[in-house]
Amino acid sequence: MHLFSTLAVAAVLPFLASAHMQMSEPFPINSPEDPAVPANLKDSDYSSPLKADGSNFPCKGYHKQETSHVSKATYKAGGQGQMSIKGGAAHNGGSCQISLSYDNGETWKVIKSMIGGCPLTTSYDFTIPQDAPSSTDVLLGWTWFNKVGNREMYMNCARVTVEGSTPGRHRRAQVVSRDNAFASLPDMYTCNLGKGCTTKEGEDVAFPEPGSDVVHGDGVAGNGSGGGQASNGSGAPAPAASSPAAPLPSPASSALAANLASSASAPFPTPTNSTRSAPAPSGSNVVIPIASKAPAPAPAPAPATTAAPAASAPAAPAAPAAPAGGSCTAGSIVCNSPTTWSMCVGTSLVSMGSVAAGTTCVNGKIA
Repeated sequence: MHLFSTLAVAAVLPFLASAHMQMSEPFPINSPEDPAVPANLKDSDYSSPLKADGSNFPCKGYHKQETSHVSKATYKAGGQGQMSIKGGAAHNGGSCQISLSYDNGETWKVIKSMIGGCPLTTSYDFTIPQDAPSSTDVLLGWTWFNKVGNREMYMNCARVTVEGSTPGRHRRAQVVSRDNAFASLPDMYTCNLGKGCTTKEGEDVAFPEPGSDVVHGDGVAGNGSGGGQASNGSGAPAPAASSPAAPLPSPASSALAANLASSASAPFPTPTNSTRSAPAPSGSNVVIPIASKAPAPAPAPAPATTAAPAASAPAAPAAPAAPAGGSCTAGSIVCNSPTTWSMCVGTSLVSMGSVAAGTTCVNGKIA
């Protein structure tokens, strides 16, 4: 009996080792599927998640290898590309994002979000933003937050080439405008990396800043979960927004725009691999309106003819938090309590979990 159990476990182990999902097109760095990768660099456990302490974020650390700077696909700004996924355990799906990095993983900008049902299909189309700069050394990252199982973050990264549009007569002004537009895209979402952020078991993550290119899985509306923040590349949660105005660019985004502008005039070699060039509309950032707090009524002045103090006008009672799934205005925030909040997606509220440490949710604002 003991021998039978040992043999059974040994038979299952190979399947467990390959039981998750991984990007197969374009080839990620050190992919076991890539025939051009030396045998000693192939990662036989490529489908495993990032470490729980975030020590190998991003890209499992493979982007730091000198041998990693080999482009595996070429895309045109404004054109379409395709990403494929393979593996054996989709954990009932979840939510995914596709992001680009022009500074070797320091900052990531989202170009597509799949909320729910990912990766239950094996391929996804995406659009390279029209404002994406030219470079032969861009990182394309696929991230996944599984719905069922351990609270993990998966990430695969591929080196790709982006052929941006050619500036015209007013080259410098066009380059600066283009790079600033790309840098203003939302940051990639990170969680489950030991930074105080954990996604909810059994729920699809509803990204707080998904960008303009979003695909929703079946039954996602009113059933998502935030529980985390967008990342500036370090994996640390960013503070929640507290104003309805368009956000100012973060220092990381400003630095990215400056780096892109400074290198925009450098020549780029003609790529030799296949090019995807089907035109498609470019993405743009979406600013979510947030209801401002109504001013409290001022106390009535004391009458001059009496010494008795005047009664103050009672403050308006706080509106009770609407239950998740109720009718609401798209993009609005509802405070379930001072420490938990929901966001309206479509016409239904989606529970976003707890607010960031040191902040509270009051009257539709997080500060």
